[in-house]
Amino acid sequence: MDFKFPSQNIYGLGDRVHQFKLRPGAYSLWASGQTPSYDDGRGRGGLSGVHPFVMVETLKSRRYIGLFFRNANAMTPVVRWNDDGTSTLSFITIGGQIEVYVIGQGTAHQVVQQYQQMMGLAQLPPYWALGW
Repeated sequence: MDFKFPSQNIYGLGDRVHQFKLRPGAYSLWASGQTPSYDDGRGRGGLSGVHPFVMVETLKSRRYIGLFFRNANAMTPVVRWNDDGTSTLSFITIGGQIEVYVIGQGTAHQVVQQYQQMMGLAQLPPYWALGW
């Protein structure tokens, strides 16, 4: 599944050790629980979770759209920068059903708020579960 974006400013794929702005490369998404290494787009570098959410800057300055990819299988988003200043995000999965949620244009704060409303906020564990 390919998406063409108007800019090369793609941010996201959390729970990884890399720069927040994604550079061209392939970013494998599979929660392995291994000690992470820096993920430069050439190999496995995720942490213990998978967060296939990206924000892309539109042609209007400081306006973004969000994309959330829901799938239970291993995934590999591939980022390519095109010569005309656009970018392409290809989403490759080994199987299963994929759902793509598009969050409309807004500021980065608004897009993240809409993502949180869709996913829900993290629960605060009871005090005794924190180890004190």
